[in-house]
This record gives sequence, C-alpha cells and structure tokens, in this order.
Amino acid sequence: MLDYLKQFEKEDYDFFIFTPTQKEEQIHIEVGKYDEYGEDIEGSQVGKFHHIITFKIDEEEEKIKNLDQVDAILGSPLEYMSMIIPMDFYGVICKKTTKSTDFAKKIFDNLKEQC
Repeated sequence: MLDYLKQFEKEDYDFFIFTPTQKEEQIHIEVGKYDEYGEDIEGSQVGKFHHIITFKIDEEEEKIKNLDQVDAILGSPLEYMSMIIPMDFYGVICKKTTKSTDFAKKIFDNLKEQC
C-alpha cells in the first residue's frame, strides 16, 4: 500500500475521492461518511461492493479523459487505489448501499461535464 494512504486504514470510511493537484507528484485525497448510509449491498467473503469511478487527466487540454464507472467487490479500497494511482488514474471509490447510487451518479455526471 502507498505510504500516504496508510493513515486512512484506522477508520472505516464510506468513500474516498482522489484527485490531482496543481503541484506535480501530489494528489488530493478526501474521505468521508454518508449522511444517509442505507443498507450494504451484499458482497462476498472478499469484501464489499463499491462504486468505482476512474479517470485520467489530459494535461495538454486540461480535460478529463478515460472516464469510467463500474461496480465491483473490493477487498480494500486503499489497496485498489495504491494500484491505480501510480498509473495516473484518479477517481472515487464509495461503498455501495441501498442509498449510495445517487451519490455516485452525481459525481459521475459532474465529471462527465468536464470531459
């Protein structure tokens, strides 16, 4: 796991937002809990279901590219982030609950407007 993500292991967050900053080699990470959690969507022994939104930045045009959204079971969102951040991906990972779809859709729609 990336060293700077280890600080987030101590608490069980509902979502992680990781975006670029103006400074090269830096990333902004925001974590939080849902206002209205709902009930977990059943996962597996590996982990819980998550909404995963990923994208890259086209530095020449300063626009979002490769925007994608999937739902998947993750053993650890932090481990997943540790794999994709070095490949210059940014995004949002949030637990999938009976009330989380609107949260993920709003984020995806806002990002889509920036493509």
